[in-house]
Amino acid sequence: MKPLELRHLDLLESSLNRQVADYWFKLADNRPTALPDKAEIDPLALGKALPHLCLIDVRPDGSFAYRLVGEWVRGLGVRRGKTVGNLNDGDSGFQSCDGLRRCLSERLPLWDRQSYGQPGGQGVDGEGTVKIEALVLPLTARPGTGRIDFLLTCGDFCKAVVDSGSET
Repeated sequence: MKPLELRHLDLLESSLNRQVADYWFKLADNRPTALPDKAEIDPLALGKALPHLCLIDVRPDGSFAYRLVGEWVRGLGVRRGKTVGNLNDGDSGFQSCDGLRRCLSERLPLWDRQSYGQPGGQGVDGEGTVKIEALVLPLTARPGTGRIDFLLTCGDFCKAVVDSGSET
């Protein structure tokens, strides 16, 4: 995962991710080191992105659990209350413990784009490889403490590769 800066929102291919990132930066007064409060989030302001969002609890023991899961994310098999990954899984993908821990330690919004499936039709629904673009955005529940209590994530398909050379 890479740090996300306000001036580089154009790097995001997903319009949903750009909308969510822009909203987060506005709540943070356009400073990546400021942490928006979870109570400031207005679901109406996020509109079409809501099905793509997850709110993840940062538990006192350092583990992560899904508090809210959007419909699109539920379609990927994620369920409310489920613990996020294994603390030692070594996975660096979307919503992995490594990516979430990096967001906590760097205290910055992060983004990444990853491919899933295999070229040649052996991927998702026989369509080859798909790319998911993801955001991880830190939130607090106790303004002034600087403690990250929640992580807001957003994911969206941005491209599908139907054969080894063409993208849709």
